[in-house]
Order: sequence, then structure tokens, then C-alpha cells
Amino acid sequence: MTYLDSEYLAGLSSLTGHAPVFDTGNLPADPFELFAEWFEKAVDAGCEDVRAATVATVDENGVPDARVMNLMKLDHDGFSFGTGAGSTKVEQMTDSPVAALNFWWQPMNRAVRVRGSARLEAAPSESFNVWRIEPVRFEYFQAVDARNATRVEYSYEGSGWRVKVLDA
Repeated sequence: MTYLDSEYLAGLSSLTGHAPVFDTGNLPADPFELFAEWFEKAVDAGCEDVRAATVATVDENGVPDARVMNLMKLDHDGFSFGTGAGSTKVEQMTDSPVAALNFWWQPMNRAVRVRGSARLEAAPSESFNVWRIEPVRFEYFQAVDARNATRVEYSYEGSGWRVKVLDA
């Protein structure tokens, strides 16, 4: 049984926003700087829930698990968010200290994906933790339309960040 067929889904609007100019010829060396710039532009554009990010972890069998969290802080060490100390995500990040983040800012048609290690930053109470994702890879994605996009990847290699403009 098909619940949502491809014809129905194809008839729905997609990527309806307006992407701002993304000058890949003038990229900062620091991916955190570009993230802060994009974040502030999303705030200025009136994007809803601009702090919301999908946080993905893996369980003991390597099966991915994802949920939406709110960004609490971004600094040179990474992305911080709070969670209940006894949550499934805490158990997963403790057992397998890796995580991925995905930010989607509609109607700017922009997304940022982050992958890295997960570290307990603070446990201000018995019931609340602050975790930090320390990136080793960023991917900046800006859709031009349903078939075209601009992508930029930052990868941490040894002593610094390497940046590469990718084809969509």
C-alpha cells in the first residue's frame, strides 16, 4: 500500500524561498565564521526557529537516531546544546562519542551539516547536561532551485581547516 505517492509529492511546493548571494570566491578560512555569518543572516531574514538543529547520534548497534535540539552556544570549541542527563542521546554519545548536526533555514534555502566528536561540556545539575559537538567537517549547502545547489566543505586536517567548493 502506498501512503504518499510520487505524483502527489511531486505536486507539492519545494524550495520556495529565495537564496541570498553565496560568494564562494570569498570564503573565510574559519568555518565557524561562515556559520555565524549565515546564522545572523537567517535571524535577520526572519527565519523561524533559527537555533533548531537536528542532532544525530548512533545507538549501540550503529543505528542512527535523530532529534531536534536548540543551539545554546557556538565558540571555537564547537556547538553546545542542553539535554536531560538521563536521555537516550546522552547514553548514545557516552557510548559512541560522535554526533552530527543539521541546520535548515527556510526560506533562505540554506543548510549547514556538521560532523564531529561529542563531549560532555558541563553537568550543572543531576538532571541536566550541556554537550558540545567538536566539528571535524562542515558542509554548507545553498539550493538555487530543485536541481541546482552550491556546496562548500570544510574538513579539519591536522593543523587546520581545508576548504573545497563542491559541485551539487
